[in-house]
Amino acid sequence: MGVYLTENGKQKILASSKLNLPAFKGHSFATVLRVLLHEILINIDNGLPLPNFMVFKRPWYRDATLMAMVLKETANLRLIKD
Repeated sequence: MGVYLTENGKQKILASSKLNLPAFKGHSFATVLRVLLHEILINIDNGLPLPNFMVFKRPWYRDATLMAMVLKETANLRLIKD
C-alpha cells in the first residue's frame, strides 16, 4: 500500500507502508468502519497519531489513545511511535 504520483507517464512512490485493511465482513456498518479506519490512518504523520494532520503537529493524549486502540484492533499498531 502506498501513495503514488503519476506524472508524464512515470509513476513515483511518495510513501509506502504495510497496512492491514480489514473488510469488516459481518458487521452491520462495514462501510462506515472502513471510512473511520481511513480517517485514523490518514492522520498518522511520521509515526505520530495526530488529531488532524493539516492543523496539528503534536499528538494529543486523548486522540492518540483512541487511535492506538483502533490500530491495535486492526493489527496496525506498529504504525505509530511510543
